Amino acid sequence: FGAGHVGLVTERAARAAGWKTVVIDDRPEFANTERFPQAERVFSDTFEASMAALSPNCRAAVFIATRCHELDGKVLRWALDTEAGYIGMIGSKRKVTTVLAKLQGEGIGPERFDRVHAPVGLDIGAETPEEIAVSVLAEIIAWRRGAEAVRPIMRNMRSLADRASRREAS
Repeated sequence: FGAGHVGLVTERAARAAGWKTVVIDDRPEFANTERFPQAERVFSDTFEASMAALSPNCRAAVFIATRCHELDGKVLRWALDTEAGYIGMIGSKRKVTTVLAKLQGEGIGPERFDRVHAPVGLDIGAETPEEIAVSVLAEIIAWRRGAEAVRPIMRNMRSLADRASRREAS
């Protein structure tokens, strides 16, 4: 959800990782087949109409990156009522807290947020849209593969060298 600059590169990264993608934005100048030629589907209607046409299953990942808090909250509210296995919402901690408070004010209990990753992505210090897409996709891949605790593949080589030196000294 959201076909802006982050949505554009995230959709491309998701396809590169083997996902079928569906792009949703209420702005036809952003959500169109010219910008997303390989997406499975592109919706450029209202978010409400687009959400009504979708029913994600437990293997689906929903990525929320619309242009404002209000739309993110609407989409998150909808996503919570779907079977989507993964729900991620982009945003600052302040934005996430604001959206969460609004939804809790509507009576949504804390247990309903188990599938929600917000702010979405792994903390890799991402700044550019491309880096954000990598961060988001890394987290989604970890979810898909069942990686409970994401950790670096390789530690600092110094620790490996130190261990090897200790073994040689023994």
